[in-house]
Amino acid sequence: MEVYEFTKTYEERYHEIQRVFQKKDNPIPASRVRLEFLIYLEKFFNIPEWQALWKIPRFRCEKMNLKFPSNILGLVSSVDFTTGIGKFSPCVDDLPENEELEEEYNVPIEQLWVSMEQDDPKFKADEAAEAIDAFRYFLTYIWLPWDAQESDHVDYFGKFVLMRLQMLCDMKTGKIRRSTAAHIREHLVETRRLSEIRDIVQEDEPSEELPKVEILVKINAQLNLLQAKLTMLQDASLREIYEAAHLDIPDKYDFIIVTESQDRLSDILGHVGNIDSGRFCNTLQNALMSSNASDRIYIGSGKHTIGFREYFNSSGSICGVKKLENVPERTEGGLKPQDVPIVCSEMQDHFLFVCNGEFTFENILFDCSNVKYGFICQDQAKLTLRNCIIRGNMRQSECGIDLKGRGSAILENCLIIDCFYGIGMKSGTKVDLIGTDIVRCEYGIFLEDDCDVTLENSNFRECTNFGIYLENVKCNGEIDEREFSDLADLQCLPGFQISGNCAGNALIEAEKMDV
Repeated sequence: MEVYEFTKTYEERYHEIQRVFQKKDNPIPASRVRLEFLIYLEKFFNIPEWQALWKIPRFRCEKMNLKFPSNILGLVSSVDFTTGIGKFSPCVDDLPENEELEEEYNVPIEQLWVSMEQDDPKFKADEAAEAIDAFRYFLTYIWLPWDAQESDHVDYFGKFVLMRLQMLCDMKTGKIRRSTAAHIREHLVETRRLSEIRDIVQEDEPSEELPKVEILVKINAQLNLLQAKLTMLQDASLREIYEAAHLDIPDKYDFIIVTESQDRLSDILGHVGNIDSGRFCNTLQNALMSSNASDRIYIGSGKHTIGFREYFNSSGSICGVKKLENVPERTEGGLKPQDVPIVCSEMQDHFLFVCNGEFTFENILFDCSNVKYGFICQDQAKLTLRNCIIRGNMRQSECGIDLKGRGSAILENCLIIDCFYGIGMKSGTKVDLIGTDIVRCEYGIFLEDDCDVTLENSNFRECTNFGIYLENVKCNGEIDEREFSDLADLQCLPGFQISGNCAGNALIEAEKMDV
C-alpha cells in the first residue's frame, strides 16, 4: 500500500504552520497550540473510516514485542480531535507470520500515514495526508516538551517557530558548523527520547519494580538540563557563547586519522603520508562529531560503528587507507574486519548516510543490514563511491542508494548486494556505474522517467525481478517491446548511455506520448 509523503522547503513549512495560527484574533499561547492544530486537522476528516499505515515508534515496538521498524496497514475507525488519538484496527492479511496483535489500538494521529487507496471516493486523502504531515513535522521538529510551560501571555508562533526553523535550515546548509549541528541534534533526540519515556512511565501503574516518582524526578532533571542547553543553542546570538564554553573546536588541520583499527597505527600512517597537518580521533563517530563537512577522514581496517544524523557535503571525504581491488567479485563475503573498514549503524535505523552536497567515500564496506537505506542523496547531492561495497539484508534493507531532488551518484569499481532496490531514482536524478555490479537485489535500478543512467562495463546479476526497471517511461510509440535482454538496446530511450560489456535485463512500463 502506497502512502502520501511530502518533501517541502523550510519556507513552505513555515507557511503551513502559519496557516494554523494566523486566523486567530489574538496570538495563540503554548497551552493551546496542540488543540488548535487538532481543530485545524478535523475539517479534513469528514468520513467515519479511512485506510492508513501505522509507523510504530521504537518504544512502542519494544512494548508490543515487535522488531523495529515495524509498519502495519489498517483501518482508522474514528479520531478524537480533542486528544488526537485514533482507533486503529490492523489489517490481518498484512501481518507478518507468527505476529499476533490486538484487534484495536489507540494511536496518535501523527503516527498514521494516509493511504493513497481509500474505500470512500469522497475522502480527499491527499489533503488530509498533507494536513497530518504538517502536524507531524511541527511535533517532530518545532515543539519541545517544555514549551507547554510557557506563559499564556507569550506569542508561541512569533517566539519559537521561525527561530527553530531557521536553526534547522542553517544546520542543513552548513551555516552552523557540522560538529555543533551534531551536538544540537543529539540533544534534540535525547529530549524526545526522555519525553517518550516520561509519557510511558506516567501511564503505567507504580510498583516495586517501577519506582514511578523516583524515575520521573530523574527524567525531569535531565530535561531541565537539556532545556537550558537548547535555549542557548537555538538562539543565534547565544550559540557562539555556548560553543566557546562547551564545545571543543580544534585548531586548523588538513585531515583526520581515526586510530581505532585492526591495522597497526604505523601502517595507517604509511598510507596517509605526511601527518604534520593532521589530527587524531579515537573513533569514526568522534571524528564525525568534531569535524567540518569539508574534512578528509582516513580510517583503517576494522568495524566502525556510527550514529550520525548530519549532512555530508562540502567536498569532504572518508577513505579507507587500503585500496580494495576487484570489488565486483566480492559477492561471497570473503572480506573480514581485518581486511577492510566496515562502517555500520549502531542500531536499527532509517539510513546510514544522508548527502545533500558533494562527498566521496573510498575503500569501505558499508554494512546496511540493520538500516532501511544505505545512502539518501537529496537536493544537489553529488555522491562518489570508489572501491566500495554496500551490503544489505533483504529483510531490512530497502535501498542501497536512494536518489531524489537533483541528486547524483558515481560508483567506480563498486558492488551493491542483497538490497531490495540496489539504487532507487526519482525524476531528475543521475547515476554513473563504472566497473560496478549490482547483485542479488529484487531490482538493480528502479527509476522513474526523466533520469540519466550511464553504464560502463557494469552488470546486474542474480536480481530476482529485473536489473533495471523503468516506471512510466514516455515514448513515441517506436518501442513496442517491454522487456530487454540486451542492455545496449536501452540506448534508444532518452537518458541512457551504455558502453563496454554490460550484462543484465530490463523492463519498461511505457506510457505513449500523444503525437
